[in-house]
Amino acid sequence: MVSSSTQTDPMINTETVQPQAVSSVANGPQQLQSTKSQQLPPLVEPQGTDSRLTPAQDASSQCIRLRGMQLQSAHPIQQQAHSPKNLRDRQISPTFPSRVPVSPKLQTCSESSKRPVYSSAFSNNFLEHYLHMTTEILVSNTKAENPFLQYVMPLAHSDDSLMEAVLCLGGTHLCASMETPDPAVRKATLGLYGLVLHRLRENMMSGSTAMHDRQHKLRVMTIVMLLCQIESLQRHHRGTIFPHLRAFRSILLSLQDEMPSSFDSIEEKLQGSMLEIYSYLVLVANITPYGLDENRTLPFDSFLFSFGEKVAGLDSSGVIFSSIDGLFSLIPSVSLLARQRLEEPDNSPSAGLMRKFTELEQRISGWEPPADTAVVWDADRDSLASVYRHALLVYLKTARCGAVVGDVRVIQDVQEHVNSAIATMMSLAMSTMCAVLLWPVMIVGSCLIIKPQQNMVYEGLRYSRYKTANVLQAIELLEKLWRDPAPEAS
Repeated sequence: MVSSSTQTDPMINTETVQPQAVSSVANGPQQLQSTKSQQLPPLVEPQGTDSRLTPAQDASSQCIRLRGMQLQSAHPIQQQAHSPKNLRDRQISPTFPSRVPVSPKLQTCSESSKRPVYSSAFSNNFLEHYLHMTTEILVSNTKAENPFLQYVMPLAHSDDSLMEAVLCLGGTHLCASMETPDPAVRKATLGLYGLVLHRLRENMMSGSTAMHDRQHKLRVMTIVMLLCQIESLQRHHRGTIFPHLRAFRSILLSLQDEMPSSFDSIEEKLQGSMLEIYSYLVLVANITPYGLDENRTLPFDSFLFSFGEKVAGLDSSGVIFSSIDGLFSLIPSVSLLARQRLEEPDNSPSAGLMRKFTELEQRISGWEPPADTAVVWDADRDSLASVYRHALLVYLKTARCGAVVGDVRVIQDVQEHVNSAIATMMSLAMSTMCAVLLWPVMIVGSCLIIKPQQNMVYEGLRYSRYKTANVLQAIELLEKLWRDPAPEAS
């Protein structure tokens, strides 16, 4: 997946930025050591329903200040309200999409294929919900092939472990959509979650040579990504997605020398789409200065700055980024500079650091859509690009001030970006682009000082068709921030 020759962001002189390496963009943090021998981190066990926060997680101390600091990581808005009634009375005979031929190796690579797939009174309902609801809200660009439907389902049809992960994701999404989740539905979902983890660990710790097989790695990597999506949707997740992302990254890097040059088979398409999905989740996790919380910090691998080139030609390319990956790839640079600025005196930052801020501001302001005739640059894409550009500039300009934004001119400048961003967000309210709006909502929302605008953002989140725990957590954090009397929050 990753090669040493991959072009990286010129603001970051490194192949891989490690969580502990935040000293200097100019000098570059330490590089990633050999990854092919990395051990997979332990996966997360089911967390039950305990929603209590530890002191380190308390929202009052984990909010973005005016300059974009210290907000608990949130993940993209990824939920659509849907509460079918009489679930146990509804049965379906789902059809599986199979537009892409499945490799015979992938069909037979499951060690657990001799065991029956998990079954409960809700299995058909979970599958129906996944096929018709979940797969639609996990992507922003519906014109590209949906990897959760076109690539995952043909494999899940012949792989019980993968099918169980699919059912668990559908069930988790269904629970999150209910105002008051049905206890029986939640119990069935948690049972699936535990089973998926058990079988995944069993596959990886069996002592066999399966994890050296590319097809087996792809299957395991897909299951781990579905677990990441489950964590991003379920209530009370509180950061449990990060161990899964680290496990996914370990497998991804072990395949770095096997990135396909074309995307003809389903495994090649799957590998390319997983790269885009992982890149997105890592990038939008950066809503605070880099490395403030090591438990929620992931390395900035070089492919994060050029993933568009690696998946060019893939039918699902842009299914998440919607062709504005150039703006997404600037998020790490802003996050790193924000951390460096915190390490310098508020009143006397170095000239070199200020020069980097200026250069990055020019890059953000001067970003242009890709000159690709294959991409239809419609109004929604243009609006999404505008929102991300304004959010990046808000983050950058507030971070440049240090711990507190006290300059009236900066506040006025930021307010202009906020006004434009909110107006454009409202125009996307009914668009599928809402699936990737939570990052700019949190950045812009952290800087709201006008009550009517706070109410507008609150209402937009509260009554959004995307109703996940992430959105509820975002509302909670923003409300606590807006009530915070500290100067940094005003």
